[in-house]
Amino acid sequence: MAWNENIKIQREKNGLTQQQMADRLYVSRQTVCRWESGSRCPDLAMTKRIAQVFGITMDELLSEADASCGSGNYGFPYPTKILALEKRHAQGKRIQELIQIGAGICVGVDILIMGAYDMQVPTWIWGLETCVKATLFGAYLMVSRWMRKAA
Repeated sequence: MAWNENIKIQREKNGLTQQQMADRLYVSRQTVCRWESGSRCPDLAMTKRIAQVFGITMDELLSEADASCGSGNYGFPYPTKILALEKRHAQGKRIQELIQIGAGICVGVDILIMGAYDMQVPTWIWGLETCVKATLFGAYLMVSRWMRKAA
């Protein structure tokens, strides 16, 4: 059973509303709602307080599946939203690496062309290469902005 589902089950089992639980933990009702939906995750100290409110141990509150998630601090599970953001960030990094490789190829072509002094390079080739570099730079900036929005 997922950690956030366990909080809801324990709360209902103890006959508490989200507001009553929030009052006992000195947090807002929205915070409890976010924990139960899995969009937020309380820190370790708050997890201990939640277990105390329910009169159970932290081991009973956290399942083995949650503890083996491995993405959170102290083996604490990340909410689904955070995992999705991490995935988006990793995808953005891979795209940026590909763009950097493309830019490196452009620089390599520049070096080769500049090294061939007696080779006459048409102006349209320089223009085309400039357009490719500008496109790569723009794509890199767009991916950077996309990754920042995710965070």
